[in-house]
Amino acid sequence: MQRLGSIAGPLSQALAINDYGEIVGFFALAEGQYRAFLLQNSNLIDLGTLGGSQSQALGINNRGQIVGSSSASNGDQHAFLYEEGLMKDLGGGVRSLAQGINDAGEIVGQSTDNDGLPTAFLWTPKRGLMDLNNYIENLSDGNTPGFTKLFHANDINGPGNIAASGNYFDGNKTIQAACLLLRTR
Repeated sequence: MQRLGSIAGPLSQALAINDYGEIVGFFALAEGQYRAFLLQNSNLIDLGTLGGSQSQALGINNRGQIVGSSSASNGDQHAFLYEEGLMKDLGGGVRSLAQGINDAGEIVGQSTDNDGLPTAFLWTPKRGLMDLNNYIENLSDGNTPGFTKLFHANDINGPGNIAASGNYFDGNKTIQAACLLLRTR
């Protein structure tokens, strides 16, 4: 076990690592001020924010693209993509976070829908932010067993399969359950 450099503040967390040993996470600058970081070749890089006081990096792919969540200047939390030294706001309502990214640059996470409820999203470089619930072929209407809504997409692999969680109606009651979304096209 080894300590990851000299990160300022009383708290730091390493949250993801890619195949090249690049590590991302967050550290505390001061009370209520957290910053996303990248540890690359023993160098600690503060990724900054989208204008607010907090950010956290949650995923990194083998191309060095980083995803996470950052506060904007108005205090809203927004999902971000960090690449080539710039943090890009992915949008996603009042509150969103990007959790995972594959080497194709496809990003998954969670955002709020129009009713303020959490919903799973997929972001692609060509199509932008999409509610995953609009692309599920066998989503239940709540009268037959099956998933009725996905509320969090946690990770995405190279082929585009997604580990997620959502509401599942078992025929009697609705429970929260994990699921795997398989890309079919």
